[in-house]
Amino acid sequence: MSNLKRPWEDEVATQEATASVSDSSVKRPRPEATSDDAEVQTNEKVESSEPSAEPMVHLQKTATELSEDAPPSTLSSQLSSESGDAEALSQDAEAAENADQPMSRMKVDNLPNFCSRKDIQKFCKANDVIVHQLKKAPKWNYCFLGFKTQEQRKDALEKLRGKTIKDNVVQVSEVEAVERQGTARMQGKAQKDVVAESATDTRTADEQLADQVTPLWRKPYEEQLKNKRTVLRQALYKFKKEMFKYFPKEYIRNRFPAPTTTVVTKDMTPEERAIVQLAWFMPALKANDDIPCPLSDPLPSPVVNGYRNKCEFTFGWNLKREKVVGFLLGLYKEGIVNVLEPTNTLNVSPAAVKIAATLQTFLRASDLDLYDRINKKGFWRMALVRTHRTNESMIVVQYSPSDVSVDKIQAAKDALKSHFQRAMADGEIAVTTLLVQGWDGVFNGMTDKSPLEILYGSGYVHETLLGINFRISPSAFFQVNTEATEVLYSTVKDWCALDEVERERKEAADEDSGKTKCEEAQTKMEETVPAETNGSVAASTDPANISSEAPVTPHPKDLSPPGTVLLDLCCGTGTIGLTMTSQVKKVVGVDIIKDAIEDAEYNAKLNNATNVFYYADKVENAIRTIFAEHVGSRDDVVAVLDPPRNGVHADVIKAVRACEGVRRVVYVSCDAEQACGNFVDLCRPTSNKYRGLPFKPIRAQPVDLFPHTKHCELILEFRR
Repeated sequence: MSNLKRPWEDEVATQEATASVSDSSVKRPRPEATSDDAEVQTNEKVESSEPSAEPMVHLQKTATELSEDAPPSTLSSQLSSESGDAEALSQDAEAAENADQPMSRMKVDNLPNFCSRKDIQKFCKANDVIVHQLKKAPKWNYCFLGFKTQEQRKDALEKLRGKTIKDNVVQVSEVEAVERQGTARMQGKAQKDVVAESATDTRTADEQLADQVTPLWRKPYEEQLKNKRTVLRQALYKFKKEMFKYFPKEYIRNRFPAPTTTVVTKDMTPEERAIVQLAWFMPALKANDDIPCPLSDPLPSPVVNGYRNKCEFTFGWNLKREKVVGFLLGLYKEGIVNVLEPTNTLNVSPAAVKIAATLQTFLRASDLDLYDRINKKGFWRMALVRTHRTNESMIVVQYSPSDVSVDKIQAAKDALKSHFQRAMADGEIAVTTLLVQGWDGVFNGMTDKSPLEILYGSGYVHETLLGINFRISPSAFFQVNTEATEVLYSTVKDWCALDEVERERKEAADEDSGKTKCEEAQTKMEETVPAETNGSVAASTDPANISSEAPVTPHPKDLSPPGTVLLDLCCGTGTIGLTMTSQVKKVVGVDIIKDAIEDAEYNAKLNNATNVFYYADKVENAIRTIFAEHVGSRDDVVAVLDPPRNGVHADVIKAVRACEGVRRVVYVSCDAEQACGNFVDLCRPTSNKYRGLPFKPIRAQPVDLFPHTKHCELILEFRR
C-alpha cells in the first residue's frame, strides 16, 4: 500500500493522534461473513457475533436439548454453539439487508437461562404463532419477534401472553420499529446516486478501505501480535471465570478444607467431587498469572502482505460513480454502499488484484448493469476469487437472472468466458477455471441454494500443504493464508505428540506391573504435564466417577496390531488429518457437511492414504460407530477439534468426554472468546450430562493467520 503513510513512519504527532482515533472506530464485521461486509470475504470457520435475525415461515425446526445441569454454584448464561451455523449466517445477512423494510415487532421477556433460538421456535410453534424474524443473542433473557403485519403481531401477543417456557412465565410487549438513519436516506434512490452523495471523510479513500478491511494496518506487525495476545489472554481469563462457577461457594470462601484424597468415590457429594476433580485449577492460576494454562507469544505469519488466497469481491460504484470491483467501505445497514478497488489493500494477493482489474474492465464494457442493492435490480452481482501457490486460480461470478431473457444471459456468459480466455492468451492473468452462479435472492454472497455452472476448466483448484496435495472446490473451506496454515498445522501435529503416545502405549504393553492400561496411561500423563498446570491432586480413573449410563467403549477385540487412532473432528476437506496419516494407525474424520467429506475422500485418494476413513454425520452421532469399528481395546486415541468460530455443539463435547480412550484433545479455535463454552465443558466436573473424566488445559499457542486484522487462531491442548 505504497500511497498510505503509516503513523510510525511519520514524525508528525498530530498524524499519530489521527491514526489512533481512526483505529478505535466502531467494531467491524468479521472478515468471513458475506460480501455485504467490507472486510475481505472468505468462508473461514467463523460465524456472526451479532444477534441474528432468522427468517422463519412455519417454525418446523425441532428444539434443542433443555438447559444443562447446573454446576454446584449458580451458572450464568453460557455461550451457545448450534449446528447449521453457515445457514444461520446466510439468514442473518439476508435479514440485515431487509432490516429497512417495515416490520411489526414484539419483545418476549423473562426467558430462562440457556434458552436457545430453537427453544423459542418450538415455543412459538406450540402456541400456533407464525414468526417472520427472530432475534436472540446467547446471553439475552429476552428476544424479539418480527411479523409482516400488525394483525399478526396482535394475534401473537394474545396467544403468548401468560404462557410458560421452561417454567418461566414470559412477558410480551409491542416494540415500535426504529428506522435506521443509514438505510432511511437510501430509500427511493439508486445505489450509485447514494455513493455520490456520501458524507465527507477526512481520510483518503484508500485509508477508509484500509481501516475497514485491515483495521490494524497503522500498527507495526510486532505491535499487532502483542495486541492479539492481550485479546486472547482476556478470552482465557473468561475461561477462568466460567470455571469458578463449578466450585462450591463454601470452598472458595475456605469453609471447606482442601481435598485430602485423589480418588472420587460413590459416596461423595457433587460438591466434594468437584473439589477433587478441579484440584489442578487453583495451582494453575497461581502459576500462570491468573489464567488456567500457559499462553505463549503468537507465532507470526511467514507472509505479512498479500497472503489471502480467497476473496469475495463486490460489484458496485466508487465515489466517482464508476463501476468497480472491490470491497464495501462500510456496512449496508449504516447506509454505506461505496465500493473501492483492492489495488492498495495489504492482505489481498497481487494475482487477485489483477483478476479484479480484469473483471472490472469487462463489467464497464458490458451492456448489462451492476446489481443495485437498494432497488434489488441489475445483473452482475459479485465474484469469488481463489488464487494459489500452484499457479491455479478460480473465479465464480454471480449474476441475477431476474428480468433478463435466457438468450441474453447466455450471451453474457459467452462474453465473460471469451474475455478471460483472451486475457489468459495475452498473459495478463492465469485463471484456470471459470464458473458462474445465477442467484436472485436478497442475500448478497455465494450461496449453496443455487447451482454452479462451469464455463471452462475443471471447476476445482489445487494447493499443497506440508507436502500433501488438496483439491479445493468453490464452496470448500480452506484456510486463506497458506504459509501461516502450515505453521498452524505443524504445531497441531507436534502437540498431538503421536510419537510420545506410541511410546507410552508400547511401554504400557511391555510392563507387567499389574496396572491396568487406564491407570498407567493416567500416571504417564501426569508425569508429562508441566508442574505449573498439573497441580497436586488429580481425579482418578475409578469407575465411580462415571455415570450409570455406559460410556463409549472401544471394540471388544484387539483389532491388532494396536496403535494410535487420530480423530479429526469437524475435519472439513481433511487437511489436518491427512498431514498425519504416516504417523498413526488410522485417521477417522467426521464432518456434518457432505460436500466437505466428498472432498476429503478425494484428497485421501489423491495422496494414496489408505488408512483414512470419513463419516458425513454429526460427531455425537458417529462417535459410537467410530469406536466400535475403528478403535481396538489396546489402541490410543487423540482427538483434534477444528470447529467454526463459535465452537461445536455441547453434544460433541459430551461425546468426546464419554470416550474413555480419548485422553488428549487438541482444540483449534479461530475465536477463543466464543468457543469458551467448549473449553469449560471439557473441563467441568463429571455430572449426569457430562460423563467421563474432565480434561485439563495444558498450554495455549496463538498462531497469526490474519496480519493487519484483529483475528488470530488459538491452539489449546487438553489432557486427562
